[in-house]
Amino acid sequence: MELLLGHKIYGVASHREATGFNNLKQFLEKKSIEELDIKYEAYDSSGLNLFKTSHYITDGYEWYWRSFINGELTNDSRCICEVIKEKKAKKIYCLVHPNLWYQNHFHRIVT
Repeated sequence: MELLLGHKIYGVASHREATGFNNLKQFLEKKSIEELDIKYEAYDSSGLNLFKTSHYITDGYEWYWRSFINGELTNDSRCICEVIKEKKAKKIYCLVHPNLWYQNHFHRIVT
């Protein structure tokens, strides 16, 4: 994701997805958060409350992006790449599912 977006990723929010596997266990099974240079895991007990304190963007509906600002749903359906390019969000919390990303991702195809 860092290479794709051109920005440092500071944290992860691993969770169970459609595959039925808990990717938190798989993600941290071989290396620790420190070894991966990650500052936090979003579901840890630190009380970050990122959903309520950031620009939250998700590809969770597969066919379009949803965007929340400080916990409130907006009409913004731009992908994470467009939001980053705009450079207005101070803190972005993004949920992406690797199984939805391809070399020619449908959100990125220009006709």
